[in-house]
Amino acid sequence: MNPSAHTCSASSLAAGEPLAGTAVERVNTWILVEVSDGWGRKGVEDTAMPEALRAQLLRAAALPAVRPQLIRRPGGPGQRVAAFVVRSGAVETVEHLSAENLDALSSVDLVSWVAGEGEPPAGATRSAASEAPLILVCAHGKRDRCCAEHGVALFTALERELGDAVWQSSHLNGHRFAATAVVFPGGWQYGRLGVDDASGLAAAVRGRRLYRLDRARGRTSQSNAVQAAELAWRALDPSARSTLDAPSIDVEETSGDTIVTVSGKRFRVTQAPSPTSLVQSCGTEPATPPRWSASLLATSPGARTMV
Repeated sequence: MNPSAHTCSASSLAAGEPLAGTAVERVNTWILVEVSDGWGRKGVEDTAMPEALRAQLLRAAALPAVRPQLIRRPGGPGQRVAAFVVRSGAVETVEHLSAENLDALSSVDLVSWVAGEGEPPAGATRSAASEAPLILVCAHGKRDRCCAEHGVALFTALERELGDAVWQSSHLNGHRFAATAVVFPGGWQYGRLGVDDASGLAAAVRGRRLYRLDRARGRTSQSNAVQAAELAWRALDPSARSTLDAPSIDVEETSGDTIVTVSGKRFRVTQAPSPTSLVQSCGTEPATPPRWSASLLATSPGARTMV
């Protein structure tokens, strides 16, 4: 195979690379800032914005379980710019703030807001995530061409279905799975989404349901190993294939593997290199990225640590 003749998403699909366990991991607080001008390849680090705002976002990124994202809509911002803090832990909320411009947003103590220290900034509104769903579609073309080619098309189709709930986002990891999206509530990340998925995904969002398991990469608040185990559990239980309700999860670390108990079912989760080389990013040489697999264990559970 000549890698220059194939995009990373085509390479991953041809190699049969599984999606389970590939989502952004261990993030339960997202800070989203609307920046409509051209994004740099690294996102927050090299996109044109007030330096005070950049410094705050980088400080927020250093906090545990926090991830900043740039968001935008075609045509640029309206009269004001938007910022969101989305919390996807046990209690899922969406906090929204509208600022006159990015300079005005720089004067807000975003780090304290993200850290949950005190009340949200003046003017911010808070809603349950179930009442104010948000969908982030990676359309970061400067990071990888697949994000632009597949992500923009998906965004356009989803925007027709869900309107202002949908935003283009900077890099969401795993551009070889483009188009990729994160949906709140739930914090579920999907991959290999096409325009044909837009109406089904939109219906799932409206119905507060999980979309197709064969498009799911995992729940972003969990580790990659737990993501793989949870998806394996959901595949075994028809009643769990569409509910957003989180199961009980226990984790036991062993030498080399992870034992994950999901609502009473134990799985051994292993990580191994892909048996097939593939292009992980457009323009790079083929490699063998790790894959997660979860196998059901018949033995009764022993001591475990709650996560």
